[in-house]
Amino acid sequence: MQNKTLILISSGNRCGKDTTANRLLERISNLGKKALIVPLAEYLKNDVSGLLGVTTDELDILKNNKEVLTIGKRSITTRDFIEEHALKVMKLTNNDYYIHRTMDTIRNTNHEYIIIPDLRYRNEYAYFNNLKNIVHFIDLISNIDNCEDVSLINDLQFDHTFVNKQDDISILNLHIENFITNHIISSN
Repeated sequence: MQNKTLILISSGNRCGKDTTANRLLERISNLGKKALIVPLAEYLKNDVSGLLGVTTDELDILKNNKEVLTIGKRSITTRDFIEEHALKVMKLTNNDYYIHRTMDTIRNTNHEYIIIPDLRYRNEYAYFNNLKNIVHFIDLISNIDNCEDVSLINDLQFDHTFVNKQDDISILNLHIENFITNHIISSN
C-alpha cells in the first residue's frame, strides 16, 4: 500500500460521482501517472447481478430506472434489494466485508492513484481515514435535477468540496483542475 494516494468521493445518488471520478482519472492519466477507479460497490454489484442473472451494466440500468423486482411475494426496488443484500452480507461477515475486498484490489495493483467514487457510510470513512496513505476525501455537492442526496456522512470532515451544477460542467472541471494542480502536480 505504500506510495498510493486514495481519492474518495461522496455524494448522493446520480449527483455526478462517476463523472467526477472519470474526469479525475483522465486528468491524472494525462500527467503520465497510473490511476484506477475502484468502486466500493463493485463486489456488491457482482454478487447481486449474479443472484439476479443480469450483467452489472443491466443492474445499473435497473437500479437507476427505479425498477421494481418481484421476489417471492415481495416487491422491492432494485436499489433497495442491493442495499438489503449488502446489509445481510455485512451482518453475516463483518461491516467491512466489501471494504476488505476492495482493499485486496487496491493492494494488488501497481497504480499510484486510486479513485473510489462511492464513499457512503461511516464505517467506510473511518476505515480510510485510519490508513497511513495519502487520502483525499471529496464532498461532491450537486443541484442536478435527479440527484438524491441520501448521504449518511454529510456531517463528517472532508478535505475538498467540489460543486456539480445542472447544465454547467465548467464549475466541476475547475474544482478538478484546482485539485490536480494543488495535490497531484505540486506533490512531485
